[in-house]
Amino acid sequence: MNFKFVALIVSLTVFLNISFANNYQTYSSPNRAGISLAVKKFQAWAKYRDGDYNDAIKRYRELNTACPNTAFFNYMIGNCLLAMDKYDEAISYFETAKRIDPKVKRDLPLQAGLAYHKKGDLDNALKQYNNYISSLTPTQLLRDVLVMDYVKSCMLAKEMKTSPVNVKITKLGKNVNSDYGDASPGLTPDGKSLIFTSRRPSDGIEKINFDVNPNNDKMYISKWDNSINNWGKAQPVDGEINYQGHIGSLSLSHDGKTMFIFKNIPKETLSGDIFFSELLKDGKWSKPVSIGKPINSSYFESSACLSPDGNTIYFVSERKGGFGNADIFRSHRLAANKWSVPENLKGVINSEYDELGVYINPDGKTMYFSSNGHNNMGGYDIFMSTLEDGVWSQPINMGYPINSEFDEKHFILAPDGKTAYISSNRDGVYEIYQIDMTNYSQKKPVEVVTQYINDSGAASSKNVVAPKEEKKKSETIINVYNDSKNDKIATFNSSNSGGDYALKLKTNETYTIDFINKEDQKSIAHIKTSESGEYNLKISKNEEFLVTVDKSWKQALLRIKLVESIE
Repeated sequence: MNFKFVALIVSLTVFLNISFANNYQTYSSPNRAGISLAVKKFQAWAKYRDGDYNDAIKRYRELNTACPNTAFFNYMIGNCLLAMDKYDEAISYFETAKRIDPKVKRDLPLQAGLAYHKKGDLDNALKQYNNYISSLTPTQLLRDVLVMDYVKSCMLAKEMKTSPVNVKITKLGKNVNSDYGDASPGLTPDGKSLIFTSRRPSDGIEKINFDVNPNNDKMYISKWDNSINNWGKAQPVDGEINYQGHIGSLSLSHDGKTMFIFKNIPKETLSGDIFFSELLKDGKWSKPVSIGKPINSSYFESSACLSPDGNTIYFVSERKGGFGNADIFRSHRLAANKWSVPENLKGVINSEYDELGVYINPDGKTMYFSSNGHNNMGGYDIFMSTLEDGVWSQPINMGYPINSEFDEKHFILAPDGKTAYISSNRDGVYEIYQIDMTNYSQKKPVEVVTQYINDSGAASSKNVVAPKEEKKKSETIINVYNDSKNDKIATFNSSNSGGDYALKLKTNETYTIDFINKEDQKSIAHIKTSESGEYNLKISKNEEFLVTVDKSWKQALLRIKLVESIE
């Protein structure tokens, strides 16, 4: 909090002393009016920085009205709309900003690409991403390497849409979903009651002004109605469970007697914490009690799920010691409400980004979770991993149309094993969907490789390839292996788009790269990502490759480039 306060003062000082000629045209207004514009601009930016996009966009629109044809204000309105999931409107403002001043902000094409990506216009998204990459030097790309993940997600989405998994998805009707956002479904063991979190206003709890406080979540229950062969009208969950503040359901235990709850209430929780409530004999739920330390901490905790035997809890935390920002941890029960020190699910489960919505199947060895890392189509996707000999397998993307370019979260499987439920914002607001999994079978994971730069040092306009299985070798095949996992992580073909490729690697690890040309001549390189380096490998008389490792503090960028040998 002190850091934010200092940053606020510093930012305000900067805003009050810089010239605004770089962001919008010069005005003939008196200096006092200029200061007023500066303050209004800072206030709008502060609201955007704090995530209050409704207030921020109102302020930026007022500025845009006072100072028409200002590229920067159109750019910021577009950013607000993008954060509010209003992609068509965001694209319109980004295009207006570009028309006024294409160089208003370097990341303008990146933000436009994200809007096109979320809208599902993947070709235009790739075009915008490539425009952004083309504006970067190799050093800037190393620092801005996140765009490579966006490109990879975009290509994966294109590939998955051409090969959908065999499921049927149905949005639950108005008896369950509302216009305010509904998510985090949980089922009772008989499959007849659906408990979920909603942001709808409700008499008996409180009236919510969604624009003022969009995070006042509450828990609702819908019961299966045989007379209409559908879910009945949702009602607030009975008991001492719904009250003022940000509170929502996380999961139900497999016996249906314990509900895990998220709470984030000022002066009661340090941040987001995990609570639990017990089902009473009268059918009501008890007042939630904190699960306590060591599961809760001063950091943000969420997404808790109990194993079928009740002895292990899996949850998400942003505490230190994680691989990404929000990671999946587990803790073992020592006594009735006493838990072991949580351990991070290191290895393949946690990505360098965020995981949430962890759910353990009734078989006790299948995990479903959401992640905006791994191989996703854009945003959060649902992944599956199985426990094999005490080790969790490499997570597999559940495929399209279970996943989409939007955010899919909170996958659960009904007791029949053939029906699943998820929450997704694919139609603009989070809603709960039912999935018929009867004919579901997992397809072979799609492998996407991101190309890097061309000979001029700029990104190629065709800088992504998504190779399919090769029936025969073409030119030189390049395989990259992670030595510690003995796992192939990428395959390149030197005949594709000139043979310039890039791949993000973890730092402080060793990798093996083998090159096999069409004459079956083979060369092997061993690289370490603990330091930067450059290597030349001659495969044959006419083929030579330059292998470069650029290491930053957090990751390394591997570049493989085909170069001509000197006769």
